[in-house]
Amino acid sequence: MKMRESLVILRGRGDWMSLEERVKVHYQAINEIDNLVLAYIFENQNDIEKKNIHELAQACHVSNSYIFRLAKKLGYSGFADFKYSVSNENKQKAEMTNTDKAAVKNSLCKLVDNYDKDKYRDIYKAIHEADNIFIFSTGWEQQIVASQLQRNLFLCGKNTVTLPAIQELDIAKNRMTPNDLLFVISLSGQSSKVLDLVNVIKLHGVRTLSMTKFAQNPLANVCLYNIFYEVLEKNIGGYNELFFSYLLVLNDLFTMGYADYINEK
Repeated sequence: MKMRESLVILRGRGDWMSLEERVKVHYQAINEIDNLVLAYIFENQNDIEKKNIHELAQACHVSNSYIFRLAKKLGYSGFADFKYSVSNENKQKAEMTNTDKAAVKNSLCKLVDNYDKDKYRDIYKAIHEADNIFIFSTGWEQQIVASQLQRNLFLCGKNTVTLPAIQELDIAKNRMTPNDLLFVISLSGQSSKVLDLVNVIKLHGVRTLSMTKFAQNPLANVCLYNIFYEVLEKNIGGYNELFFSYLLVLNDLFTMGYADYINEK
């Protein structure tokens, strides 16, 4: 009865930790044999919930009591608590995976279903008429998109230059003419330094295009053309990471739309 009560108390606690987090917390107490056992557990975590203590001990070439002591060392009340926690962690990971897949699928399906190349005809016309196209990006994900967009436009016969740093944008502004087009790929569109340079470039008569996430922002407000994209967010290792699958696919659709525009000329 005491074991059952202790399990209920632990399961209801708000300070639940994953197995990996427990290993980090108790790292100083873990020895070489513990590391070998834990390596097996991490590698076979999805199967651990199906094993009893004897089967796990045999698989790790240690005794039943060793497995029990390791569980206690990691802060579990015993093997039953350890097994329940691992099972619960596996379920949470499976649920998160399904949720992530659904989020990506919904995002991309919405993009493809709603994509209409005709609404970009003014932008395609500006690209077609431009002598030079400059692409400035503000983050490393955006730089990946900028590099791909440069390649795509080059294949379409356009002279395209990427500007991966704001210093390069500052230098390039004096070389741009009213016959050029500037892409600015940003996440938030909030950088005051970028806005200042874009406003100066506009004074030179250069046409400007912003690519930012869905939201009204200062960059979109000052640029002549706007393209918006969606980002997905996920907590990884305690940090909220952003994913740009929507922008990557949008980049391809946009380029294919421009190729069709050229073929129709």
